[in-house]
Amino acid sequence: MFLSINPKLLDLQLLKHFKTMKTIIKKEFTVTHRILHWSLGLLMTVLFITGFLRMQWMGRKPIVAVIEQDAPGVMTKEQT
Repeated sequence: MFLSINPKLLDLQLLKHFKTMKTIIKKEFTVTHRILHWSLGLLMTVLFITGFLRMQWMGRKPIVAVIEQDAPGVMTKEQT
């Protein structure tokens, strides 16, 4: 394929070349692949939510505060 130095002519030549090029993409995914895909997506979502809960609501300070509020004097200074 001859490419000219002229930018306008180069664009036309490339356009003609790509018009004649046909790409057929046919993807068929198996049931196993789809199940794996969705299960990994759901698992990652659950792990993200669990990590967020662990950092925020199930962290050390909130749990210690609840224990101290419900049963004062149960925990020592070393445990807090």
